[in-house]
Amino acid sequence: FFFFKQKTAYEILSGLVGSEMCIRDSYHYLFENKRSNTKGCWEVILRNFPHKIFGCKMVPIVVSKKAEKKVLVNISYRVPLQSYVVEFPAGINSTGNIDECSVNELKAETGYVGRIMKEYDFNNCLTYTDPWKSDDNTVVVVMEIDLDSEANANPKQELKPSESITTELLSFDNFFLEVKKLVTEKKYLLDGSVWMFAIGLQFRKPVSYTHLR
Repeated sequence: FFFFKQKTAYEILSGLVGSEMCIRDSYHYLFENKRSNTKGCWEVILRNFPHKIFGCKMVPIVVSKKAEKKVLVNISYRVPLQSYVVEFPAGINSTGNIDECSVNELKAETGYVGRIMKEYDFNNCLTYTDPWKSDDNTVVVVMEIDLDSEANANPKQELKPSESITTELLSFDNFFLEVKKLVTEKKYLLDGSVWMFAIGLQFRKPVSYTHLR
């Protein structure tokens, strides 16, 4: 295996210091896979990061005795796309502690205090965000936001100067349709994990499959 370094991309924004500085190296990778008898050259991006787990992504479920269950999503401006994107709150694992990262990032980006729902935990299972081109990974953390809690009576974001984020509370039962409505009417782009979650919720409902007719 040989790596040929092509370039270094420094995604250093105001408000990012120390271990939060996102530095990626792009390489051309000459590989040979004996199992599949394939070989070639592939461009890969490797993140220079001190911890095994790069980040956390939160799926916030919003509950209240006075209202229906909802799902919180962020509307975040993403520089590479030069557009706003519907996505789940997420953050860099700068301390090495995923639980701490999840609670702190949710509070910073949304203003809400959340509880980690351990019943959906799978030993900090790593998921790879785009394995076809990079080693970026994250742990998905399901969190509960209790709107009846005094801690969530007046949520205030703690955004970095480089961040532009608003939040939306979407119906849990109609999440699929409400995500589609956001994208269609407001012309937002859509993060893949939000859409996969929406499809998963939609599968809970009766579906008519053409090939079974």
